[in-house]
Order: sequence, then structure tokens, then C-alpha cells
Amino acid sequence: MLKVNALVSVIMPAYNAERYIEESITSVLDQSHENIELIIVNDCSTDNTLKLVESIAQKDKRVVVINNSFNLGCAESRNRALAIAKGEYIAFCDSDDVWAENKIEKQLNHIKENDVDMVFTAYEMIDGSGKLIKYRNVKEKISMDDLLRENSVIFSTTLFKSRAIGNIRFNAQWFHEDYIFLLECLQRGLVFIGIDEYLVKYRVHTQGRSFNKFGAAKHRWKIYREFLHLNIWESFYFFFQYIVNGLKKYK
Repeated sequence: MLKVNALVSVIMPAYNAERYIEESITSVLDQSHENIELIIVNDCSTDNTLKLVESIAQKDKRVVVINNSFNLGCAESRNRALAIAKGEYIAFCDSDDVWAENKIEKQLNHIKENDVDMVFTAYEMIDGSGKLIKYRNVKEKISMDDLLRENSVIFSTTLFKSRAIGNIRFNAQWFHEDYIFLLECLQRGLVFIGIDEYLVKYRVHTQGRSFNKFGAAKHRWKIYREFLHLNIWESFYFFFQYIVNGLKKYK
């Protein structure tokens, strides 16, 4: 196995995340690949999130805290972190998700061995108390058509080459801005590869945006028609696949 010692910038937006964020941060800082900078963007939390992350930053110099002066949302918070990230590689971790300790090491080796732009992984879906809901596997190769049928890439599982991202940024005007980010990456020719190992625990909240099926479906249709400019028949085809796969995902 290759030994890759490159700096990895990990981006973590946080809003009222005091319940879970310490566990998330620990899973990042305890990686077997230690050359990491963790950029936490506190988006005007009203709980103890800022106090907690600043305390952690005082103990570990790899942690950088950005404190938004007003609420920007997840998209712009990630963009602020991207603007200062120094790493040769960029990873994303939501403030309630948890990584396996060898996640980054395995991804770095895959990205080097396969000469691709981004590596994502399989994951475990867990509930608010950490209880397993189900396992989610991933394919090794993923195309634009695959992503249009189902967004099988959870953002907390991703690792990108920084130079591959270039000037691609998150666009807050779209619902599920991480999905739009992935689509734009594929449009620009980036190559993705999956590792079918459960290297992330992805927390599902019944009150979250991902769980609002009606709202998500409405905005997915809008993406097909207004962002990708698919014709009506293509849109119906992919929308039907999206509905079927969505029902399987949360079954």
C-alpha cells in the first residue's frame, strides 16, 4: 500500500451542533492519516457549539475555527472554508457524522492508485441516538446517469483532489447544494470512484431536509428541468428512477 503524506483539508460547517459535533471532530482528528487541517465554520450557532469547538482548537493546532458574523447557510459556509483550505486534498464531514479511523488513509491510496479526482465510500445510516438503520453499499464507478437516478454519494464520504475542484463552489440557490456540486463536477469531467467499505456513519434526522420527501422531490424535478435543462421525457425517466430508489433507501 502506498504511503501518502499529503495535507488533507477537512471542511465541517456547524450550526447548533453541540450534541454531536465533538464525536464528529474526534473521528476526524483520530484518523490514521494525521496530516490534516480541520476547518470548522460556525454558522451563528445559538447553543454552545462555538465554545466547544474553540476549546478543541486550543488543544489541537490542526483545528481552524471560522465564526460567521451572520447566518450564511451550509453552502456559503463551505465556500468560506474552501477559500482558505491549504490541502492538496479536500474532504467534507458534516457535524453529526462519524468517520472510521482509516477512512482518509484508504481514500488517499485509492485516489493515487486509480488516478481519479474523487473517492467516496459506502456508509452506515444511523439515527439520532447512533442506532444502525441500515447499510448502504456503493458501486465502484459512477456516471452522470447513475447520479441522476439516485444520489448514492453522501458528502461526508467524499475526498477530492483540490486542483480537480478548481473554482467549483456550492450554490445556495439550489436545494441540496451538495448534489448540485457533484453534478457540476461530473459536467466538468471529474472522475469518481467508490470504495464499497463502510467508512462513515451518516446520521439521519426525521426533521432534516433529506427526510422531507415531498420537498426534496419537488426540488429534484427543478434540478432536472432548470439546472440540467433535460427535456420533459428525460426528466420523467430520471424522476421515476429517483422516486423508486428513494423509497428503497429509507425503507
